Amino acid sequence: MKGNHYARIGLLDSLLPAVHKVLQLGEHDRIAVHHLWSKRREKYEQLTDYHPTGMGKGRIFGFAHGVVGQSFKVRTAHCYAIPAGMNFETAMIERWNFTQDELSRVTQ
Repeated sequence: MKGNHYARIGLLDSLLPAVHKVLQLGEHDRIAVHHLWSKRREKYEQLTDYHPTGMGKGRIFGFAHGVVGQSFKVRTAHCYAIPAGMNFETAMIERWNFTQDELSRVTQ
């Protein structure tokens, strides 16, 4: 996004509660808006805070990281659930290639 596009993020933030409700997401489900930050560098940025937790805006990740990065990389929708018996940290490292430093910036 260039220039004044960032000024419109407030509108996206204001829509997230309605989208959360329309999708009938649970209290532990969260949503955020991400965008392609650099195709050449394979980076994406989290434009909004997660709803309903209110955290995360402005973080930049590589395509190898998380279900969002995978979606940008292969241009298809993805859904992922942590396998039974595996904790969050292990899943993020083994499945999505996060480092310990990157994990310190990610919320469960």
